[in-house]
Amino acid sequence: MSRLLLLLLVAMPASAEPFSAQESYLTMLGSLVGIVALILLLAWLSKRLQLPVAGNGPMKVVATLPLGPKERLLVVQVGEQQHLLSSGAAGTRLLTTLEEPLPVAELPQFGALLDKFKNKQES
Repeated sequence: MSRLLLLLLVAMPASAEPFSAQESYLTMLGSLVGIVALILLLAWLSKRLQLPVAGNGPMKVVATLPLGPKERLLVVQVGEQQHLLSSGAAGTRLLTTLEEPLPVAELPQFGALLDKFKNKQES
């Protein structure tokens, strides 16, 4: 694949017509719009998918359950206790403290995920 790209680059004529100033500005503006659109798309996706954030502090979000576009239930572990919270447009409220804690699922480390992906690519 890299050899094909190298051949294409070598085969291009060296005396190509230079871009005019207007074409350069349009190309730059198009690239800028594309990059801003990509950033906005990635921000929207990360908010929509609600990816878990690994935390090393004393508090962990054990589970989330979306109830609507802005409402969700959360189980938060603080120390050894777990609390059921509701989060929405009106704010966040403590509903109850769980008497029987939910099992905490450990997130895999990034290095382990990367090794798994590399092994899958090699197979």
